[in-house]
Amino acid sequence: MGSYTALHLAMRQPKRVASVIATGCGWGSDPAARHENEPICRDIARMFRDEPTAIAAERYAAAPMRRAFKARHPDRFAEFVDRLAEHSPIGAANTMLGLQMRRPTLTDMAPGLARMATPLLIVVGDDDVSCLEGSLLLKRMAPNAALMVVPRCGHQIGLEEPEVFNQTVRDFVRAAEEGRWIAPGLAWS
Repeated sequence: MGSYTALHLAMRQPKRVASVIATGCGWGSDPAARHENEPICRDIARMFRDEPTAIAAERYAAAPMRRAFKARHPDRFAEFVDRLAEHSPIGAANTMLGLQMRRPTLTDMAPGLARMATPLLIVVGDDDVSCLEGSLLLKRMAPNAALMVVPRCGHQIGLEEPEVFNQTVRDFVRAAEEGRWIAPGLAWS
């Protein structure tokens, strides 16, 4: 959900944003599927509200987009679940109902994304199936975007592959700061 927030900030306040990294972005990007996503958000909100926090966190973490994470890094995954269980159940439920379910889709954001000159790096795991199409869509919409697909990785890229993710972020931020991150078709400085 942070990626959507960063994109909105870059579109609305471009002078305040040097660059954007959108990780695991794109779930719910298809406007035609919005009616399918609303019940999912309601069910997740109900789960956080009604179930014991530890059980809700475990169920939420068990989503298909995190299976590779659990299989490859069980200790890191367990820590992720523990931290998730520390979140406010009401806060988690309200986030699903008030933000995740009601936010505009990437397609809705297309006009603003097409004008966005802010350097944008989109990072998605190839096992994050629910975000792959949205990430590709975002890449096509934003003229100054690049897409990195991390193999055998799900939704929690920074936790699953921290070395790859951190190096990618360092390289991207350095290129953006030095003015070397430019839209395709323009001469490199």
